Amino acid sequence: MSLRWFFDAWLRGSSLPAWSVSAPENNGESSRVTLTRGGLAVPADVDVRFEDGRSERITAERMLSTQELTFSGRVRSVALDPEDNLPPIF
Repeated sequence: MSLRWFFDAWLRGSSLPAWSVSAPENNGESSRVTLTRGGLAVPADVDVRFEDGRSERITAERMLSTQELTFSGRVRSVALDPEDNLPPIF
């Protein structure tokens, strides 16, 4: 797998990684969350916790600027980069 996209952006570019997460939209027995990426194309882990106690971890795709995720069940919370793997932005 080529990592040229990664090194070109990090070593030659001036952008920083930036992610945002919408508040969960609970609609009956399903929920929707929108992830938005700006800046550098980097993947990010997302922890989703449900009202029934379940949890799920997904990896947001690095090349998509917007992802709409639909889940079965009502979402209680969403945590972007729960292990602080993305570099801090000052």
